[in-house]
Amino acid sequence: DFLRSKAAADASLAASALDWVILRPSVIWGRTATGGTALVRMLSAFPAIQPIMLASARVQTVDIDDVCAAVVAGVEGELPCGTDVDLVEAAPLT
Repeated sequence: DFLRSKAAADASLAASALDWVILRPSVIWGRTATGGTALVRMLSAFPAIQPIMLASARVQTVDIDDVCAAVVAGVEGELPCGTDVDLVEAAPLT
Protein backbone atom coordinates (compact mmCIF):
# COMPACT_ATOMS: atom_id res chain seq x y z
CA ASP A 1 0.00 0.00 0.00
CA PHE A 2 2.81 2.44 0.87
CA LEU A 3 4.65 1.91 -2.43
CA ARG A 4 1.44 2.24 -4.43
CA SER A 5 0.49 5.49 -2.69
CA LYS A 6 4.04 6.86 -3.08
CA ALA A 7 4.02 6.01 -6.80
CA ALA A 8 0.68 7.79 -7.22
CA ALA A 9 1.95 10.85 -5.32
CA ASP A 10 5.18 10.88 -7.35
CA ALA A 11 3.21 10.73 -10.62
CA SER A 12 0.90 13.56 -9.52
CA LEU A 13 3.85 15.70 -8.48
CA ALA A 14 5.69 15.04 -11.75
CA ALA A 15 2.56 15.99 -13.74
CA SER A 16 2.13 19.25 -11.84
CA ALA A 17 3.46 22.70 -12.74
CA LEU A 18 5.58 22.75 -9.57
CA ASP A 19 9.35 22.53 -9.47
CA TRP A 20 10.05 19.09 -8.06
CA VAL A 21 12.70 16.55 -7.16
CA ILE A 22 11.65 13.04 -6.19
CA LEU A 23 13.92 11.13 -3.82
CA ARG A 24 13.63 7.33 -3.77
CA PRO A 25 15.70 5.96 -0.91
CA SER A 26 16.14 2.22 -0.56
CA VAL A 27 16.53 0.65 2.89
CA ILE A 28 17.78 3.52 5.04
CA TRP A 29 20.66 2.50 7.30
CA GLY A 30 21.40 4.47 10.45
CA ARG A 31 21.36 4.44 14.20
CA THR A 32 18.10 6.40 14.34
CA ALA A 33 16.44 4.82 11.29
CA THR A 34 13.50 2.45 11.73
CA GLY A 35 12.04 -0.28 9.55
CA GLY A 36 14.61 -2.48 7.82
CA THR A 37 17.47 -1.10 9.90
CA ALA A 38 15.65 -1.89 13.13
CA LEU A 39 15.08 -5.46 11.93
CA VAL A 40 18.77 -5.93 11.15
CA ARG A 41 19.75 -4.53 14.57
CA MET A 42 17.25 -6.85 16.27
CA LEU A 43 18.58 -9.90 14.42
CA SER A 44 22.16 -9.01 15.31
CA ALA A 45 21.20 -9.21 18.99
CA PHE A 46 20.57 -12.97 18.75
CA PRO A 47 23.56 -14.35 20.71
CA ALA A 48 23.98 -17.83 19.25
CA ILE A 49 21.44 -18.40 16.51
CA GLN A 50 21.07 -16.26 13.43
CA PRO A 51 17.81 -16.87 11.60
CA ILE A 52 18.61 -16.62 7.89
CA MET A 53 15.72 -16.00 5.55
CA LEU A 54 16.14 -14.97 1.96
CA ALA A 55 19.92 -15.12 2.42
CA SER A 56 20.54 -14.77 -1.31
CA ALA A 57 18.24 -11.76 -1.72
CA ARG A 58 20.04 -8.64 -2.96
CA VAL A 59 19.50 -5.27 -1.31
CA GLN A 60 20.97 -1.82 -1.72
CA THR A 61 20.96 0.34 1.39
CA VAL A 62 21.57 4.05 1.86
CA ASP A 63 23.03 5.77 4.91
CA ILE A 64 20.68 8.13 6.73
CA ASP A 65 23.27 10.91 6.47
CA ASP A 66 23.23 10.56 2.67
CA VAL A 67 19.42 10.83 2.66
CA CYS A 68 19.61 13.97 4.80
CA ALA A 69 22.24 15.46 2.48
CA ALA A 70 20.04 14.74 -0.55
CA VAL A 71 17.04 16.43 1.09
CA VAL A 72 19.14 19.51 1.88
CA ALA A 73 20.53 19.56 -1.67
CA GLY A 74 17.02 19.37 -3.09
CA VAL A 75 15.68 22.13 -0.86
CA GLU A 76 18.65 24.39 -1.59
CA GLY A 77 18.23 23.93 -5.35
CA GLU A 78 21.42 21.94 -5.86
CA LEU A 79 19.53 19.14 -7.62
CA PRO A 80 17.96 19.89 -11.01
CA CYS A 81 14.20 20.31 -10.90
CA GLY A 82 12.26 17.55 -12.58
CA THR A 83 14.62 14.73 -11.61
CA ASP A 84 14.10 11.41 -9.88
CA VAL A 85 16.97 10.39 -7.62
CA ASP A 86 17.41 6.77 -6.52
CA LEU A 87 19.29 6.90 -3.23
CA VAL A 88 21.13 3.57 -3.07
CA GLU A 89 24.65 2.34 -2.55
CA ALA A 90 26.67 1.52 -5.66
CA ALA A 91 26.48 -2.28 -5.47
CA PRO A 92 23.81 -4.57 -4.01
CA LEU A 93 24.69 -6.84 -1.07
CA THR A 94 23.21 -10.05 0.29
